[in-house]
Amino acid sequence: MTTIEVTRFWYEKYPWDSKTLEEVEEMVIARVIELIEQAGGEINGIESFIKKLKSNGFKIGLATNSPYKIIPVVLEKAGIAQYFDSIFSAEFLEFGKPDPAIYLMTSKELGIDPENCIVIEDSYSGMMAAKKAGMKVVAFTNGNQDVNLSLADYKMESFLEQELHIFS
Repeated sequence: MTTIEVTRFWYEKYPWDSKTLEEVEEMVIARVIELIEQAGGEINGIESFIKKLKSNGFKIGLATNSPYKIIPVVLEKAGIAQYFDSIFSAEFLEFGKPDPAIYLMTSKELGIDPENCIVIEDSYSGMMAAKKAGMKVVAFTNGNQDVNLSLADYKMESFLEQELHIFS
């Protein structure tokens, strides 16, 4: 869900009248940014993995349900901002994942047909969006045993010591 969808969900469940939906959404985004800057939560091996993809000539896009304000904070914290050829937030679309629009826009921006794209996803709704867009899916579990892998073409537990054979 996008941040505004989550905010609407909680408002419908427990309505409040002291602030607008937009104000609450901005408060949530500000807090998430603050937590990222303080704690991080970097994913081991991601920088070397993305560098390897770039050195092998791959174009890299980011298609996320996260609000656009959060994206540069996360990418800078992880030291990987410079590797992306295209960045899209579902914040600017009518629907977030599992709608495929975010992936279709990203592939168009990259100049790559959807059937030639490989998506690395850690959520079922993201995998669903990628499959609806006609893309191959690598399920990134990061050790999480609860990830639904039923839509995945491949599985990847860690970015450490990953082989690029699935991308050839």
